[in-house]
Amino acid sequence: MLEKLSLRNARRQAKEYVLYFITLVIAAAMLYSFNSFIFSETFTQLTTLLSENDSNGSMITVIFYSVLIVFVVSWLVSYMMNFMLQKRSREFATYMLLGIEKREICVIYFRENVLIGSVSLIFGILAGCVVSALLQTFFGSVYGGNFSIYGDLSTKAAALTCLYFAVIFFLSLLGSQRKLNRMKLISLLYYERHNEVPYVKNAVLGRGLLIGFVLTGIGSGLIFYFQPLGNYCDILLGFGMMAISCFAFFIGGMAVLYHRLEVNRKWAYQGNHLFIYRNFVSQARKSALSFGMIAAVFAIGMVLISTGASYHIAVNELTDQESFDLMILHMNEEFDFSEYAEYLENTAKVDSSYTYNLYTTRKQDYIELRNQALSDYFISRRLEVTPKEYLYTENRFDTYMKYSDYCRLREMLGLEQGEMGENQYLIHCMPYLREPLAQALQQTDGLKLSGSVLVYAGIYTEKFSLYDGYGNGQELLIVVPDECVSNMDVLYGLYTANLGEDVNLKYLKAFCDRFNTLEMMDVNYVDGTVSDTESYMTRLPSYSKDYLHGRYVLFAERIEVMLILSLIYLGIVLFVAGTVIFSVRLLSEIREQMKYYRMLGILGMNRKQIVKTLRKQILLNFIFSLIAYLPLSIGVVYITSSMIINQYFLVPVFDSILVPIATILGVSVGVFLLIYALYGILVFYIAKKEILKVII
Repeated sequence: MLEKLSLRNARRQAKEYVLYFITLVIAAAMLYSFNSFIFSETFTQLTTLLSENDSNGSMITVIFYSVLIVFVVSWLVSYMMNFMLQKRSREFATYMLLGIEKREICVIYFRENVLIGSVSLIFGILAGCVVSALLQTFFGSVYGGNFSIYGDLSTKAAALTCLYFAVIFFLSLLGSQRKLNRMKLISLLYYERHNEVPYVKNAVLGRGLLIGFVLTGIGSGLIFYFQPLGNYCDILLGFGMMAISCFAFFIGGMAVLYHRLEVNRKWAYQGNHLFIYRNFVSQARKSALSFGMIAAVFAIGMVLISTGASYHIAVNELTDQESFDLMILHMNEEFDFSEYAEYLENTAKVDSSYTYNLYTTRKQDYIELRNQALSDYFISRRLEVTPKEYLYTENRFDTYMKYSDYCRLREMLGLEQGEMGENQYLIHCMPYLREPLAQALQQTDGLKLSGSVLVYAGIYTEKFSLYDGYGNGQELLIVVPDECVSNMDVLYGLYTANLGEDVNLKYLKAFCDRFNTLEMMDVNYVDGTVSDTESYMTRLPSYSKDYLHGRYVLFAERIEVMLILSLIYLGIVLFVAGTVIFSVRLLSEIREQMKYYRMLGILGMNRKQIVKTLRKQILLNFIFSLIAYLPLSIGVVYITSSMIINQYFLVPVFDSILVPIATILGVSVGVFLLIYALYGILVFYIAKKEILKVII
């Protein structure tokens, strides 16, 4: 009998709490797809690379985020189980009145939840395979096919997901059963009517709380911006003040709305205001703490999504600054790269390649112009760093390139040829140097090289492997006629190639292992000394080695890729968890108000007007919840995203910092609104279907 009762209840719960069931499926799918990334080849390669570099901070961060994802899903399941226990308390009390022992009721409750969880887990793992395939397609298109996770079923990922779910459900059920065991019959009968506290009736106190909402919101933004403590406590304090701000808004806002309905009778009795707003205030006042908690969860999720989007834009821009797919560097002399080129052509599809040299006169005339412009930028950002501290010793002199090499490289990149006469020279630099260099060069008499004077012919600012040195100079390159480099020293030789196919970290490591003289340039390695007068910083451990770098090497070594996925996953999990709790609570309240909607039908309101009233009630609940956290989270997102972008690049790489920040805001708000709107539409159609059944 107990088995049949458990099965019947499980079916009824799955039908009644369809949002909860769907969310469990989504949560399981997200857990599985995240685990599939952990067991993917990409993650293994990044782990190997990090272990070789003795850097495991990002791996610890990924583990931390995976634990957080499990914790959030656990919180969602636990909260919903308690909510369902509250809604079914009278049913369990009825069982007790019929003579069923509490121990048997706990068994029924346990069995039906395990059944629902098991079914949702199966569907979640199947959906996770689809999510993994979509993620593989997305990251492959965004990062040029270098990102790979499992689209097919991963046994290890499925096993880990099952383990997570088993732990989550065991702990959640243990807590719910413990609460059920301790409840007496009278407690079960009135548990559904239990209201959350605190709530306030005084409008003056409510207005004071709304003022507190504004002040704590501004305070959280200031903490995120100035970071007074200088450590992770700033983040915790900022999030804490955001949460307090959300609670203050809902607890105080409910009192103000209640006062408006009591005082402004004329407004209250217009149209169907009384029905809609009375129901809303009645529901919201007893659920103010839940509303505040959900808004705080949304705000934190928004910050996490925006942080992941910020790192994504930063990594993407950093990769784009490397114009060529692969480059090989040989220091201080002209070099024969034929062995490297032959291996590359035999093992990968090479669309175009070229070998050339960069030259120097051991002078610093143009580098000094660069330092002056960069110094002004550092002052504007209030950075305690000098331009010489961000100038690698190999790039401390003016860097020159032959015009014929320059034309060939522009052709490889699909750029229009730079026009230059016989006695002229060009400058290719990063965009932030265009204006200060143009002003300075127009006041000079020309560039004196090899007994001739070259006239300034113009500046080009396309992406040309200038950022962070060891490509075509560091932010600044001088292009001169071929014959003018005859008396110059070779700064370093370069082999560059653009490929017709994607290569991953495994291929790059195999390339370097093939030659004893070749190793990948470590993007995280910097060594050297800085004094008051000079800086001798380098990213090259030894000049006896050749160094492989370029777009694919840069992306393969960017450890932030793991953080991007972790942050986005956790943010989406928070969005889904908060939205499902809000939606299920709202749907449950609407079910309790069925008799009022039925009464509207008896009084003569037609079905179309009743549906319109229902739509207004649902919109009011969903929109009101946005008022508290959306402006607050947008402000914090702006601050955190601008900080990440500015700290990621020591020199300005964007024409305007507002463009990437606007993109980050759009992505963060768009992801949330998409999830929020989908659940809102689902709640409306479920409620509409049920209400129309009871209307005469």
